[in-house]
Amino acid sequence: MSPGALVDGVDPAELVAAVALPAGWTEEDAPHLASGHYRALADFLRTAARYRQAVLVWTE
Repeated sequence: MSPGALVDGVDPAELVAAVALPAGWTEEDAPHLASGHYRALADFLRTAARYRQAVLVWTE
């Protein structure tokens, strides 16, 4: 599966609603601007690991 297949059909506005992107970043090329949010992602991954939950993260 390609990384693009993971978000195939997902609108950038849906990522904003899921707080995966900052509010207002709804353009198709906006995800690369979210690097400042990696700290929150790291916190999330640590919490998931603590509770032994599986998380798939695919970066390119």
